Amino acid sequence: MFSKESGVLFVLLLAWIEYCVFEFKSDGRVLRLGALTLRYLVTAVGLAMALVALVWVIPPMISPGAFAQRDFTLSERLLTESRVIFFYLAMIVYPVLSSLSLYHDDFTISTSLTQPDSTVYAVFGIVLLWAICLFGWRRYRMLSFAIGWFFISHLLESTVFSLELVHEHRNYFASIGLLCFLVGVGTQLRGRVRVTLMILGAAFFLLFSFVTYNRSLVWSSLVDHAVYEAEMHPRSDRANYQMGRIYLKLLDNSKDMAFAAKAREYFQRSADAYLPANGSYFALIHLAYYLNEKADPLVVQRLQERLRTLPFYNSNVAFLRVLVDCQLGGFCHLPPEELVALLAASLENPRAAPESRSSVYLLLGRYFIESIGDLRKGEEFFRDSINVLDAPGARIMLVQALRMQGRFAEALDELKLAAARDRLGANAQWIVSEHQRILQAQDNKVENHNAVH
Repeated sequence: MFSKESGVLFVLLLAWIEYCVFEFKSDGRVLRLGALTLRYLVTAVGLAMALVALVWVIPPMISPGAFAQRDFTLSERLLTESRVIFFYLAMIVYPVLSSLSLYHDDFTISTSLTQPDSTVYAVFGIVLLWAICLFGWRRYRMLSFAIGWFFISHLLESTVFSLELVHEHRNYFASIGLLCFLVGVGTQLRGRVRVTLMILGAAFFLLFSFVTYNRSLVWSSLVDHAVYEAEMHPRSDRANYQMGRIYLKLLDNSKDMAFAAKAREYFQRSADAYLPANGSYFALIHLAYYLNEKADPLVVQRLQERLRTLPFYNSNVAFLRVLVDCQLGGFCHLPPEELVALLAASLENPRAAPESRSSVYLLLGRYFIESIGDLRKGEEFFRDSINVLDAPGARIMLVQALRMQGRFAEALDELKLAAARDRLGANAQWIVSEHQRILQAQDNKVENHNAVH
């Protein structure tokens, strides 16, 4: 629970086992804690904790701001997850290689009960499953156990929280309930029915083995895996982007221009995919400079508009940082006004999180200092970053700008503030190193002054 939030589900699953299987009894005796039964206490505590979560914990996590960096709203997520639930069930019952994928960013978002129309059937199906779970509690306990286990396992990652919509690994633990149900049914059957079920079980075991074996072959090679993902998910931004990166690596190793054309093709596919991020646009810019070409002005213009208006993904900061490094390293040659315009567009995005805005200000400060040599402007951007989010790293970069201007007393004051905010000591070595540089710079200034006189 303290290393991964979904660990809290183990508490709920343990309680579910108790309700369904052991019924809070030991050797037929009802367990008590004083005058109260254990069932009553667990139920009361569970309801109290649920109430606390509903009133204080969950509301800020499902506010509109929590979905600012997503392509969907809270209602669209809930509608979409109704279909995702049945997608997960299908993966358990009949696993198909094309469904068992690393990337599911091409999963269509439900915008209403009828868009797509399968949404309304999925919602009805979930209501029906819960009805079976509740009304079949006494007579079909194992079935109720399996249904409840499945839904509890998906309670965090397939409900209201602004996570990505689909990931296969979320389904692994959820499948245990269904497998327990099948085994439980098998132990109660007799005669030909039981033999038939055993034959079907063996057939499914062979199917699962075959799928697992073929999947291991695909995953054993980075290139094969990228090709497979791009073929199975042609509308996936990430699958096509990864394929483009593979061709870019092949181009770098072989210098064969045929790979350059394929890399550009897949990056363009990524840009044209269902709800693409901005990685393909950055990649097309880098590819152009790798080939000693000028970046397509239309690509740069579209990227600028996307940074300004679309959901601002955390990956945008990483892409911008690489582009700034490429520019400072002399490999990329965007006109300075175009690079600054990309960074400024990111700051104009109302959906950019404070962490992202703060990081973009730091990139602007770095660029103005290291490329243009404007220490004052760089200092201004570092202070803007601190005003958005007062992080130790931003303070230390401000210290560097002040040191380079010879403002040592101010630099030392800012360094003290950085140390005070570095509560976990993550930047301790950097702070010590910068302190030594300031003292050395002071000594050098004094020596130079004495030498002149």
